[in-house]
Amino acid sequence: MLHFHAEKALEPPCTDCAITSMQAHLEYTADGSVADADTGMWMHHIVFENFARKEGVCGWDGQRFFASGNERALIDFGASKEGNVGYWFEEGDQIGFGGELMNMGTEEVEVEVSVTWGVVEGAEEMGRVMPYWLDIGGCGSSERPAANASIFSYTSPAVTSEEISGKIVFIGAHLHDGGEKLSVLRNGEAICTSTPEYRNDHISSMPPCVDAGVVSKGDEWRIRADYDTYTYAPMLNADGSLEPIMGIALAYVLQSDDTPATHKSGGNGWVISFFILIALAVMGGVGYVLWNRRRVAVWPRWAGGRARYGALDGAGREEGEAFVGDDGEEEEEENVWARQTRGSVRLPGGDGRL
Repeated sequence: MLHFHAEKALEPPCTDCAITSMQAHLEYTADGSVADADTGMWMHHIVFENFARKEGVCGWDGQRFFASGNERALIDFGASKEGNVGYWFEEGDQIGFGGELMNMGTEEVEVEVSVTWGVVEGAEEMGRVMPYWLDIGGCGSSERPAANASIFSYTSPAVTSEEISGKIVFIGAHLHDGGEKLSVLRNGEAICTSTPEYRNDHISSMPPCVDAGVVSKGDEWRIRADYDTYTYAPMLNADGSLEPIMGIALAYVLQSDDTPATHKSGGNGWVISFFILIALAVMGGVGYVLWNRRRVAVWPRWAGGRARYGALDGAGREEGEAFVGDDGEEEEEENVWARQTRGSVRLPGGDGRL
């Protein structure tokens, strides 16, 4: 297992803008082909935080606003009938990220991790979603013990929406291999159930829930992760032991006008998270990630890393729009962009068996 993280707190992909879509990718550096379970590579997880805001559920500094596992699902607020909504970045926001990768082969490989953001700039009238992280581990560790040849489930501690009301625009879900379904429960009733799709014995996608209902003040929320390791084999570590399982839902809520505004966190939030991620990197091995913000032709570099720079054809591009070209010069643009965060890491072989 290789742990990676941002070197320091970073500026977001844009400011005074809405993020309308987010998707993580993992590719082989040598040829740009997809690196996934079929080829022995595993994106265990990647998590992005906004250090300038507080966590919606747990209340600590650092709001987790995007995450992905090996399913690499597209978070697409445009799929909602609510229309023009997104996650808003404003002046003063700073972000960071960290994650884990697994190489199931025997040879060292170099892979590139990237995230593509759909961006709309200068759209003050757009609705702003608030992310809420629901975890079977509550506000503790996300990992729970797995069991072989068993049917079992984990349910999160209850969370009460004391000051929150609004519409649930989008819910993304995450399970490990062996997972049968993940359910989001409102007052004991399932309002979203994501059943993973398997390919070659591994989870390949987790369908999201779009326009999943409403949040009212006083509602009690839980999630339940159901596992069936009779039907679906769990993940194993290199020594044959069972890899812990997870169950996470990230719900994005378009809040009602009477919901209190998101509180800004104190200035020390990024320092705390930074040192936590450093500790993970030391335990897991050496990795490096580079930040590439659109319109910037020079990036922080460390550990001899490398980055690519070129025009993007990702989510959010419309006919007639221009992008930053290979020469690093900014071209004429409209207000809808696709931007990427990307960087490369080297992984030794032998992390385990899939």
